[in-house]
Amino acid sequence: MFDAFMDASSVATGDTVLDIGATSDRTYDHSNYFEEWFPHKAQITALGIADARHLQQFYDGLHFVRGDGRALPFKDNSFDYIHSSAVQHVGSRDMQARFLAELWRVARKGIFVTTPNRWFPVEFHTVPPLLHWLPPRLFRSVLYWIGHDFFAREENLNLLSAGSLAQIADRAGIKYYAIDAVSLFGWPTNLLLFGNKSRAFSSSPHPGALSLCSSVAKKNPARAGLVRPKSLRRTNRRSTIAAFGSDRKARPRLCEAGAGPSLE
Repeated sequence: MFDAFMDASSVATGDTVLDIGATSDRTYDHSNYFEEWFPHKAQITALGIADARHLQQFYDGLHFVRGDGRALPFKDNSFDYIHSSAVQHVGSRDMQARFLAELWRVARKGIFVTTPNRWFPVEFHTVPPLLHWLPPRLFRSVLYWIGHDFFAREENLNLLSAGSLAQIADRAGIKYYAIDAVSLFGWPTNLLLFGNKSRAFSSSPHPGALSLCSSVAKKNPARAGLVRPKSLRRTNRRSTIAAFGSDRKARPRLCEAGAGPSLE
C-alpha cells in the first residue's frame, strides 16, 4: 500500500504529507508504516486521537498533532498530500463522508486512503472468516456475543466495499478519484482511494491495473478484480476496482457513465 501511494502521488522532494491515524502502538514497525517507510521524515505531520508523540523521538523532524480526522485543526490546502488508513474507524457512513471531506479540504494536490475490503473472506480485526459478510447489525451482535465488544461498536469498525467507498467519496465532494485494490491470490484485500485535485484519472493511477468495467465486474462490482479483462491480462498485485468521480463530465474512460459500483 505504501508503494501504491508513492506510485500514484508522484510525491516530490519538499512535498508535505499529513498522515491521519497515527497510533500509540509501539509493538510493530508497521503499526505506523507510513512514518517508518516515507524517506523524508521532516515533511510528515502525523495526526491521531491517541498520544503518539513518541514518533517525534523516533523520526527526526516529524511533527505529531493530537486530533480528530473528522475536524482537522488545519486551514484549507495546508498539505500537499493526505495519507490515511483510518476511514473504517471513524463511525457511521455520515462520519466517514465527513472524514473524507476534511482530508479533501486540507489537501493541495491529493489524498490517498486505504481500508480493508469488506468482501475479502478474512477480516483481520476480528479474525473469524466470513463473519463480517453478515448484515452489519447481525455482525455486530455476533461480535458482542463472542467477546469482541470494542469492534462491535460502529464507531470503532465500519467496513467498506468498493461501492460504499465510492458513495462516501461522492458525498464528501471529491471531484476526481479512482478506487483500486491490493490483492492476495487475485482477491482484493484492501481498497485504495486516490483523490486528485487537479485532474480526472484518464487511466489507472498505476500500470497493469484491472478495470471494473469487465462484464463480470458489472454484475458483481463489490467483488471486482477476480477476473482480468482480456486486454489487461498482466501480472500485478494491485487491481483497479473502480475509477470515476462525482463530476460526470470528468469521469475517466476506465468506466462508462453509469458503470460504477453498486452501493450497499
